[in-house]
Amino acid sequence: MSTGRDPGSHKNWQKGLEWRNTIDRSSVCEGSLGTVLEMITRGVRRLRVIAQSFIRVVMDAVRRFGSHECAARSAALAYHLLFSLFPLLLFLVFIGSQFLKDASVEEFLFPYLETAMPAIADSVEHVVLQTLQAQGSIGIIGGLLLIWSASGVFSVLTGALNTIWEAPARPYWRRRLIGVLAVVLAGALFLSSIPLSTLTSWVRSQSNGSVNLWLGVLLDVVVLTLLFWALYRILPNTRVDPSTSFFGAGVAAVGWKIAQVGMVSYLASGLTNYGLIYGSLASVVVLMIWSYLSGTILLYGAALAVTLELERQKVGERQEEKEKQGLVP
Repeated sequence: MSTGRDPGSHKNWQKGLEWRNTIDRSSVCEGSLGTVLEMITRGVRRLRVIAQSFIRVVMDAVRRFGSHECAARSAALAYHLLFSLFPLLLFLVFIGSQFLKDASVEEFLFPYLETAMPAIADSVEHVVLQTLQAQGSIGIIGGLLLIWSASGVFSVLTGALNTIWEAPARPYWRRRLIGVLAVVLAGALFLSSIPLSTLTSWVRSQSNGSVNLWLGVLLDVVVLTLLFWALYRILPNTRVDPSTSFFGAGVAAVGWKIAQVGMVSYLASGLTNYGLIYGSLASVVVLMIWSYLSGTILLYGAALAVTLELERQKVGERQEEKEKQGLVP
């Protein structure tokens, strides 16, 4: 009687074991591949939902912009800026001359004009210098009058932002007071930016051309974002969500920078010769166009911030409703 295991059956048993292991490994690979595909599918669906939500918010902001007649309000801002701009610039020269020499004030102020007013900064600088030469130094009374004159555009901007946020209007004296405080704040920001501009100039001098260019663009966007965010947070007569208003300010800042580059390129292309049509008023026309574009971008950023805030409230309400119904663990 043979008690040993049949060699053939032993080989068959090993082949079966190897086949089973192969099947198990294939199942594991198929399971892992299925998990990866499922994760990719979920990610694509989530990106699609985010993209759809973003498009819906952008279009809702456009509709809000139109329903509140923001285009007409941008034109009103451009009109009032025409009368508030030069008093504001002269006030900045006045407040800066209390701490710096007149030449130093102009040295720091005029680069800001070149950034804020593309293609017409030279004309504005010429008018400011002519006014300073004609009137000489500005006294305390003159400084107060400049503050009052420059506050008009901020009063109009306050009314426009109140309309977008659907906030109650302030009394006239409060609107003017906020405008005056905004002018004083602009003077304080101008003084505080002088050391920053010195530091920025030193950093740019240590970098090459391309880095210098992108550093300047990044700095402009950051400063504009903070400035627009402060306007959105302070001027409306209601509580403004800080995160949504910051996002709207960032979008407005990027849009303003793109519009600035486009405006400079358009005027430098020679496609339109405003001097041929308007003569000596060409600079005023360009200033009005640029002010209108800037106001439009600023007010659209506010409309986007309000739309995002309302969308967040709707999401929170739907979440609370699901929790009440027991749909959310």
